[in-house]
Amino acid sequence: MNKIKNALSFPDLAEWALLPVAVCSGGFNEYISCAASVLIAALVIVRIIRSRQFSLRLNLGAAAVAAAFLGYLATCFYAVDRGAAFEGFLSFMPAALYAVLLMQTKRDPDQTSKAVEYLAVLLGAASLVLMLLPATTKHFTVAGRTAGFFGYPNSFALFLLVGLLCAISRKQIRLCDVIIAAALAVFIVLTGSRAVMLLGVAAAAVTLFFREGKKIKIIVGASAAGLIAAVLIAAPFLGQVEPFSRIFSFSFGESTLVGRLLYQRDALPLLLSHPFGMGYLGYSYVQQSVQTGVYSVRFIHNDIFQLALDAGWLPCLVFLAAIVRAVFRKGKRLGFRVIVAVILAHSLFDFDLQFTAVLMTLLLFMDMDAGKEIIFSKGRAVAAAAVAVCGIVSGYFAAALGLSYFGNYEASEAMYGANTENKLELLKKKKTIKEQKEAADGILAQNEYVTLACEANARYYYSEGDFENMIKYKHKSIKTAPLSYDVYADYCDMLVKGIPLYLKSGDRESAEICVSELLSAADTVENLGDKLSDLGKMIDDQPKTELPKEISEYVEYLRAVKGK
Repeated sequence: MNKIKNALSFPDLAEWALLPVAVCSGGFNEYISCAASVLIAALVIVRIIRSRQFSLRLNLGAAAVAAAFLGYLATCFYAVDRGAAFEGFLSFMPAALYAVLLMQTKRDPDQTSKAVEYLAVLLGAASLVLMLLPATTKHFTVAGRTAGFFGYPNSFALFLLVGLLCAISRKQIRLCDVIIAAALAVFIVLTGSRAVMLLGVAAAAVTLFFREGKKIKIIVGASAAGLIAAVLIAAPFLGQVEPFSRIFSFSFGESTLVGRLLYQRDALPLLLSHPFGMGYLGYSYVQQSVQTGVYSVRFIHNDIFQLALDAGWLPCLVFLAAIVRAVFRKGKRLGFRVIVAVILAHSLFDFDLQFTAVLMTLLLFMDMDAGKEIIFSKGRAVAAAAVAVCGIVSGYFAAALGLSYFGNYEASEAMYGANTENKLELLKKKKTIKEQKEAADGILAQNEYVTLACEANARYYYSEGDFENMIKYKHKSIKTAPLSYDVYADYCDMLVKGIPLYLKSGDRESAEICVSELLSAADTVENLGDKLSDLGKMIDDQPKTELPKEISEYVEYLRAVKGK
């Protein structure tokens, strides 16, 4: 009974608060992040009431969280999409509240290691069971790879690796820790995440090499060597089975490493031109207009760049400095420093920190409870009230965004009318083209980079026979998505149908404008490959450069007539 009480004592609740967040898609969805804020706010208030004080710590980690928090808040006033920017502010709220929670009490490194180790193996084992059940397998696998509760193999593998490193970095390693570490290694292999496996081997080697105790080094090292040997022996038999086929194969044409480099290369101009950030999801809306390869991503696959794109250069630099400081801080347990370094390294080529559970894990190992403590005894009621307000606001938006996630778009719109993604879903449900135009106008008033809304307006004006405005909105669509074949094909189809209508009515001037636009659009499609960068030419997905046969034949006829 005492052991149970000790495991559930308040200091440990900070670690175990990770459990509900990790189970709920790792906190990836915005509504889950808001719900996490409610939970963490409640824990902070309980701590304030029990201790009868409120504490803040002066350290670089706290400064980094504060800078990012204020950066996300500031972008709500000038972002590409202000509605989405506010969602980003809410999505970062649980991290800020968690940092405050960690400041309220000194942490026991062994307790932290134990909690995260047990949590990781618990999620790994549960995921393995659930992925084998026919009813749940599709929810826990992606292309044959274990995606776990996160729904994304790479970030789930990183979380499992953190648990493994906790197991082998504890002050006293027991047999059960060795067994847990081996189990976590197997779970990581099942995710098929090559980057995490490579990082895991390097991180485990560093952790074991510098720890005390020759006997435990031999035991854990021999276990690791045996596991690697088993994988290598099984390789010829598992080479055609997912996720093992992915582990033993590599191609520069895959949209993995080269793709990530391409995303970052294309984002550099945006990064340099927006020192104060674009707001949450700003990059995802603008990236199609600057991309030099055929792809569609929500995040840049580099969390450091992502923070700069979202909240600005200053929060990014302070956050990076805090992470580097945590890696090289003397006196800090080596295993914890390795964990922070591993999370940083992997997040440079993925979007791990978009998972609230991973971000909370990073803060857990960043010494948020270090530095000079400022105690507010008299101001604790004000602090508790401020935290309660954060929790209440987050609870409201957890409901509003959750309604949208589960398909109740009208109810979500009534609660929060600035959610562009929800508005897009409502646009798709509109039955008449006039209703679609009205919905599109509302979206474009909030965010000019939404191609679907531009397309809806173009279709409306086409249906009205207003080719001047149709062309205007098609140009906007092309500007926002210059590599989108569907935009060009639809545009050419409209022009092909419009030319004979103008000729029949005797309006040769308008017909000539349509002919000119058609030939220009056809030329652009045929030369889409010229818009690609060297990296863009290396990935599998390439732009289509041939229009439908009927349109191509008509274009050739017009070129012959004009002598082109």
